[in-house]
Amino acid sequence: MIMRMKKVSFILLTLLVLSSVLFKITNIHSVSTNPETGNDLTPNLVNAGEEAIDWTMEEIMSDTSKTFSSFAGKVVLIDFFAMWCGPCKAAMPYLRNINDYYAAEPDFVMMSVDTDISEQEAAIETFAGTYNMNWFIFRDTASISNYYEISAIPTLMIFNQYQYVYYVEEGFGGEEALKGIIDELLAMDDKTAPILSNFESDVEPISILDSTFTASVDITDDALRFVEYELTLGSYTEGRKFWSPDSGKNECEFVLDPIVIWNETQNSITSATIEIVVQDFRGNQTTDTLTVDVAKLPDTTPPVITLDSVVEIDGDYGQTFDINVTITDDTMVLGATLEIWTNGKLNASQVMTNVGDTYNAKLYSLKVGPAEELVIKVNANDVSGKNITVEFNYTVTSGAAGFALPTIIALFVLSGIIAVPLQRLAKKK
Repeated sequence: MIMRMKKVSFILLTLLVLSSVLFKITNIHSVSTNPETGNDLTPNLVNAGEEAIDWTMEEIMSDTSKTFSSFAGKVVLIDFFAMWCGPCKAAMPYLRNINDYYAAEPDFVMMSVDTDISEQEAAIETFAGTYNMNWFIFRDTASISNYYEISAIPTLMIFNQYQYVYYVEEGFGGEEALKGIIDELLAMDDKTAPILSNFESDVEPISILDSTFTASVDITDDALRFVEYELTLGSYTEGRKFWSPDSGKNECEFVLDPIVIWNETQNSITSATIEIVVQDFRGNQTTDTLTVDVAKLPDTTPPVITLDSVVEIDGDYGQTFDINVTITDDTMVLGATLEIWTNGKLNASQVMTNVGDTYNAKLYSLKVGPAEELVIKVNANDVSGKNITVEFNYTVTSGAAGFALPTIIALFVLSGIIAVPLQRLAKKK
């Protein structure tokens, strides 16, 4: 019985290793989905709105070389599949229905791309005959599945007439849903550029004290491809890009580093510009520029630090100190650290947390005795680079030396060493 269980375990382990190797080689897994129920498993793959990559591959059924750019002006549906993929096989009848439905539509083309290039053309031709695949079929010799970050199959991608990614779906979302998207693209007649209005900032002027703000704009268009913002503040730039957003109000939040604002205002920069580029799926484009004032705040003094409270908490393993200080500045405090020194040596340190001007540090398991003299050092720096360290003398009121954790561990180990011989001696008796 034991030998039989060992054999079964060995077989299962072997199958597990082989399956992991297989998936590592293909680098793609299949998606379990029921095409009839129309499961929408849209993944976080390439963004809808991104430009398609051009490629050249041989079409298997006709033995002719084709490029993706040759399909410009058509709505293109690409099905990424493999012959070993069960869900891919289940989707084939529905894809056949879609292809037959648009057979008389000159501006639509469908193709399947085999992501497993180890599968031979002869086998793919047989597979195509079995599933009545009367559309273009390619082996992914151009690695477009890698470019589009296809990690599961089937994955369906729909491109518009201008060869932009319009829709991506991992799994099979249903025949009628795909037809609706294709019909939408075939009927799209957006000849006008996006219309922008009310481009504004919710904070003005921005400053080191108001460095988070939102730029917003109202956009009118039938099918937006992307909205892109670029902020420029002196030598500093940052951007945001939103793919395939809805028409209407579009917002972009900027969180600027106060140090950036400080440095740029010291260089006489008095405003920031935000450029917006809006493009639709036909390539129509509109731009606009927003100017936001930036206030220069003076900073003449370093932070001011006062000690508010020191709370001692006795513990089994040492003394805990809960320390609060108040730190103020004429501009902005960027951070503070606290150190405790005993006998001229650093005992403990911690970065302080704050709520408003109140900064806190909680230091655990300090080895101090009653009436021991401590030096509490608090360091703070502000946005202008001014730095200050203030020392406070403090006398411990209670003190609990406790046992250090290494000592406790050593005691456990020692007790074990002693206990084993005693147990053996007891057994002999």
